[in-house]
Amino acid sequence: MAIVEFLNCCPNPDIKTIKSVFEGAHDEEALKKCNHCGVYWFFRFHEYWDDYTTWHTKITDEEAETILQNQDRRKLNLAYLCKRESIRWEDGEVTVTKGQPGDPFIY
Repeated sequence: MAIVEFLNCCPNPDIKTIKSVFEGAHDEEALKKCNHCGVYWFFRFHEYWDDYTTWHTKITDEEAETILQNQDRRKLNLAYLCKRESIRWEDGEVTVTKGQPGDPFIY
């Protein structure tokens, strides 16, 4: 469990990883859930040299269930993440973006 103060799902966001979707040497994708309010988040981490970026995007219960049921990352259609408001953390700065990268760096 991790307190992520910049998330906006509830006053005390405390998220835990529910399912690892992808892990690589410099990248990670995971389904996470807030222990306090039950909101699901799709999390993406990317490292390029010494630059680290994370994205957290709220997803619906139905979208989370699809991720939970799917065993092959390549078969997941996550295109909706490109247009959904995301919270981006990079070099200690938090911004709200119009979405996560559409074509993850890892594929």
